[in-house]
Amino acid sequence: MTRQQRKIFHLEFKRTQQHFYYGSIAAIFDNFKPDEIGVTAETFYYNHNFEFGPYQNEIVIIRFGYLKTKEGGRGKKTEMKR
Repeated sequence: MTRQQRKIFHLEFKRTQQHFYYGSIAAIFDNFKPDEIGVTAETFYYNHNFEFGPYQNEIVIIRFGYLKTKEGGRGKKTEMKR
């Protein structure tokens, strides 16, 4: 079975050094208003490419990466032996 890569977005507030982790950019904008993070969703989507590094302004740093997971058998249904 192949392991699924899970995206993760790390939001850091520079002033307070608070860190939040999200599975999508949309989730960030569901939780914070544009004036709280210093950028609108539209501006962010159209003007930033994570291939060139994290997004940064005077309020936040937004980093992108992949969550490393271990392939395991949790949640797999096994056939019952009779």
